Amino acid sequence: MEKFWGSLRDNLPLYAAEGGYCTEIPVEDLAKKLQDTAGNNVSHPESMLLLVQDILDKAGVLDRICLDNGKWRFVSYPARLFACSLISLFMNEDGFFRRGFWAPVLNSSLIDQSYVLHSIETLRENTAQKSPIRRIFAALGVIKRGGYFIMRRRENQEDDPDNKLHGSYGFPGGRLNVEDLDASGANMTPEQKNAFLYGVPSRLTDGETSVIDNALPYTLAREIKEELGLKHGDHYTYSFRHKQSSTFIHGSNAHHCITEAHVTFFDIALTSAGDARLALQENSYRLFRLSDILSDNEGVFLNAPEESFKNYIKDAKDSADSIFIKSSQLPLAKSKQTDETAHIILPPGARGDVFLDDIKISLSDEQNKLLLLLGTFSRLEFKSQLQTNSALKKRFGWLSLSDRLLRVARQINKDTAEYGPLLFIEGSMCRLRISRENIFLNPEMFYARITNSGIDLFRKSLNFQELFYMPDAHWLLGLSSANIDHLKNLATHDTQEFVSLDNLRHITGKNAAITLEGFAKKHGLFCLYEKDPDRKKGIFRFTIHVMQG
Repeated sequence: MEKFWGSLRDNLPLYAAEGGYCTEIPVEDLAKKLQDTAGNNVSHPESMLLLVQDILDKAGVLDRICLDNGKWRFVSYPARLFACSLISLFMNEDGFFRRGFWAPVLNSSLIDQSYVLHSIETLRENTAQKSPIRRIFAALGVIKRGGYFIMRRRENQEDDPDNKLHGSYGFPGGRLNVEDLDASGANMTPEQKNAFLYGVPSRLTDGETSVIDNALPYTLAREIKEELGLKHGDHYTYSFRHKQSSTFIHGSNAHHCITEAHVTFFDIALTSAGDARLALQENSYRLFRLSDILSDNEGVFLNAPEESFKNYIKDAKDSADSIFIKSSQLPLAKSKQTDETAHIILPPGARGDVFLDDIKISLSDEQNKLLLLLGTFSRLEFKSQLQTNSALKKRFGWLSLSDRLLRVARQINKDTAEYGPLLFIEGSMCRLRISRENIFLNPEMFYARITNSGIDLFRKSLNFQELFYMPDAHWLLGLSSANIDHLKNLATHDTQEFVSLDNLRHITGKNAAITLEGFAKKHGLFCLYEKDPDRKKGIFRFTIHVMQG
């Protein structure tokens, strides 16, 4: 065969690099030359030549008009070079690639394999018929905690071209495999399962779609256990939320080709044990904000998302939402219908009361200190500093506590059992059963000043030398002159007096779309001003001391 390919290359028509000079050769003459030079090495040179002609024609290097007249002529000098290069590969007795190039055990070849497939498939993607040669079914878990989404580093090597195309991080989860089909009890032979998962894709039937839906939960459970160490049932539950199908060039490592991707996203609802385990496994994932995920520059792989996916991910709830205390669960709740998470207002120091929504809870000094420790480390904005070896900060508001502090925590739960209780305790891990954004500090720790540019909010420090230190802080919200006059009017009255201010709740900052109420809550003050409960709307007073000038 090497003689055939060598003879073909030597007898190809010419094309000059400059000037446009070219030659052509009738197919019959080329076949005769091949017969004369290749001899008995090829039994049917005419048939071989027709096959090569079809390949070169599909590659677009032959002049179609000349070909219709039974002649070969190249369309350009680079076209002839491509033909010579391709034929030279066939001349090489070792083949296109070194021995073992495609062997699965040679990991050093993965990137080279990926680039070869990527180059060919990129060419094919630009053609009219870009049918997929690979199909995947994937189950991905959406875990959102404290405004962040959990993302896993993809299994691709760092220089994989797929990372450049689609990003290096993705939602935890993975592809459906034969073992998942077996676990789901799919009524298919081994050959059918492998052909279904790894053969050239064909149109899915309703029965096949049902098989996939039954098997994907097993995929999810297997992948989440492998990647995050979470066990279904003990650490989380799930629900179907979003499906999408896309066809695009994709594939980890050496699977880089036009792929038909069927992806199912599952909402993950964490148990307290699962949330604690995630906090301990912080080295196994990275946290991304919604803006990071939807950005093209943050390296997040979204399986070529459609607009419907973007809407879905924007609406995602916190995965720990269901485990927090709800207002409707509290004794004498004002509304048993609300599903809002309860809020907690921590004491101003070791002495003082805790408020769970409107419920006042009195605890010991030691218990208050621990609550302040847990609360200030749950709210990242408080920037607290540990001053003890008895506690170790983890993610999502969790602290790993010493035996002594764990005993205090258990006593808190005994004393607050009718309300929840207040704390999650998982092994040595402990946190408040309140979401991060609903943890506030006592208003006695705050005061404010109204100036000609806006309102300054001040927070006092907390210092328990044996536990932690939280420094004092100061923030400014710029306001319009009309709104400043509004607040000055309110500040001139005694704090016990309610004043009529119709648009107080609509006050926003000068340079940002943040309300005065949102500004206070962001920095840990639950209520900067309150409405008179016995009078009509628009009657307010400040809840903290406010000075002017």
